Amino acid sequence: MRVTDTTPPVVKSNPPIVLWPPDHQYLSVSLSQCVASVTDACDGTLAVSSSNSTIVSVTSDEPEEENGGGSGNTCSDMLITNATTVSLRSERNGTGTGRVYTIHYIVKDQAGNAQSAICRSRCRKTRGRRSPLMCRFGAWGLRNPTAAACPATTLPLARNF
Repeated sequence: MRVTDTTPPVVKSNPPIVLWPPDHQYLSVSLSQCVASVTDACDGTLAVSSSNSTIVSVTSDEPEEENGGGSGNTCSDMLITNATTVSLRSERNGTGTGRVYTIHYIVKDQAGNAQSAICRSRCRKTRGRRSPLMCRFGAWGLRNPTAAACPATTLPLARNF
């Protein structure tokens, strides 16, 4: 008897990652930080890696270039750096409630069954008392100060890395 796996894995995401301070610098966020667990009926517990996980797109609830209000008037606030990592600019509109980035990704089991999921990262208006803070890995230096206009706020995965 042969069993065919047709059921996608179950993905559980961690709570939103807090980006702090809102200093307009890039912070690296990987799927390993986003995913609490991946389990599959046939394969058991799966690790998140570039062989079975891919970031599809990144969105933001605030426009990229916003004049005034503490947003920094910057472009390229979201950059997909490889299949499992994005660089997000730690900034938000100072007159709003905080910025939320949403990372859209898929995870596949060994049979190729795919499950889509999301991970959220927040740049809060204020730090708050109980905010788990993400450690800074340093600025990525991926700014383009000569850009005349910002690209769309949804970035598809660049397939050429």
